[in-house]
Amino acid sequence: MNKYIIFLILIFLIGCNEENSLEEDSFGVIYTSAESAKSNFSIFNEKGEEVSNTEIKAQGIFEIEKANQKSFILPVRYSDKLIKIKGGDIEEVKTLDFPLYYEQIGEIEFTIFNSDEKGVREFFTYLIEDNDGSKKLRLKGFPLLMVTNENSEAEVSKAYVFKDHLLEDEDKFSIDVIDLKNGKVIDSFPIPINSAPIDGILIGDYLYVVFQSGEIAKILTDDYKIEKENLEYKNPTHLLVTDNHIIIVKSGEKSKVLFLNKNTLIKEEEYTINHSVLKIKQANEKIYILSQKDNTLYEYEERNLKLLNEFILPEKEELLIQDFITM
Repeated sequence: MNKYIIFLILIFLIGCNEENSLEEDSFGVIYTSAESAKSNFSIFNEKGEEVSNTEIKAQGIFEIEKANQKSFILPVRYSDKLIKIKGGDIEEVKTLDFPLYYEQIGEIEFTIFNSDEKGVREFFTYLIEDNDGSKKLRLKGFPLLMVTNENSEAEVSKAYVFKDHLLEDEDKFSIDVIDLKNGKVIDSFPIPINSAPIDGILIGDYLYVVFQSGEIAKILTDDYKIEKENLEYKNPTHLLVTDNHIIIVKSGEKSKVLFLNKNTLIKEEEYTINHSVLKIKQANEKIYILSQKDNTLYEYEERNLKLLNEFILPEKEELLIQDFITM
């Protein structure tokens, strides 16, 4: 499927013999350096005990993406490669320069690169790969946020890319809708909110997005009708959607967590948690929050944000925690 050269590299396990696979209630954490080619992927069990520890010779890994139940993708931001971890192996996959976003939707792999083959600063490369081959798009505008229907039952796999048109005055922010099967932009329209999008998620027919200005938008994907509300806080940092609520986070030394009604976008509950939020994810009716400042992964009950566990993570020399993934 992938026309790029794949190098198979043996992993280095430190202190244990277990392979890099996540069992139920376990979690994986990526540490990285922004200054040298050194990163580390560690697996922890349900008690927060480190059970595997893999050194990766790469600089600037800030995300972990799940490819399937037993494999993970780690884009290397300052390079021309992705790291694929599967079982006991690491594959270093050569790509275009500077992978910015990666998502796997079924059999489709979609990557946006912070580079252009013609060297024009305002253009970015979009690569779509599946069993039928690869397609490449060259699009103008800095991609600030990518949302896909990876968890949807829709027949057509789509990506919604929020872009900043940089030096252009009119329609500064816009959305491109990309049909990932055909590799084409099928719609493009301006966002009537003069602020950068921060986080978003697609649930059913609705795209929920929070903006730096402290606004939240609910976009119907059939006709792109937009409903919006003002939040109490500017500079929100994260968004989650549960069965009944939209959860908005504003990170700080004491972070604010708002529970909004999913239909009306009106606040129903507000909580304060005593730590910052780097990354937030949900699984098994729980919310997991990673604090880089505390080097801790917090586990909360989803419905009322009751603290269930604190997993204090080991420090690894000059490396900083950047992301995590749960099962």
